[in-house]
Amino acid sequence: RELEEMREMKRRYEELRRNHEQLMGEHAEVKKIVGDMYVSVDEDREISDAYQKTYKEILESLNTPQPRTAELMPKLYDLMVRMNDEDIRKEYIVQMEIILNDDPNVSERVKGIAEGMSIKLGEMMDQPRHQRIAKLAKEEEERKKASEGQAKTQKELAAVKQKAEKQKALNKQAFDLLHPILVGLANAKPIQLQGEQRKLAQRLHNRLELRMISMDLVSLKMIAPGQYRSTGTG
Repeated sequence: RELEEMREMKRRYEELRRNHEQLMGEHAEVKKIVGDMYVSVDEDREISDAYQKTYKEILESLNTPQPRTAELMPKLYDLMVRMNDEDIRKEYIVQMEIILNDDPNVSERVKGIAEGMSIKLGEMMDQPRHQRIAKLAKEEEERKKASEGQAKTQKELAAVKQKAEKQKALNKQAFDLLHPILVGLANAKPIQLQGEQRKLAQRLHNRLELRMISMDLVSLKMIAPGQYRSTGTG
């Protein structure tokens, strides 16, 4: 009889072991399929605890000179997305009771928080958790891409600005080098010069757009509109 009992215990043990291995395999397969969307029972409890802790911190901060709503509400909404469907429904009821009950001990600030949360919770009740988590992951990815794109744009703009500043400095160097030479040629008579200098001086005298380089602002303003139209021709 004892031998039969031992065999029965062993049979049950082997059956439990096989069932456990099967469940572990199914667990691994589910997590492999849904990835970060999978939430275990322990993770569920951690999410719920973190949600309640964050919500409490928000309410406590409302009575301080600097409420932490801007800091903590995004975190609360993130936890809300990850909560299981039953907890979402329960929390929706809690927040609606805060809004609807005329409790004089509940401040308008707390009711304001409850109104915002009830809207979010109401939207989430129509979505299964895996859809909420997938949507959150997509939004995070879009924010990441937008941030990377903005950083890239700023980097490109900085490079363009740096290139423009460098070109401006080179232009000034060229102007500072050539301007005295051009002014000297513009004031000289071509007949007094020889070779290339004579050719350049003659060209300066014949072309208004070249003489404009050596003119001051007063002289530039004295140029008639008809003279501008003729520049670059002939």
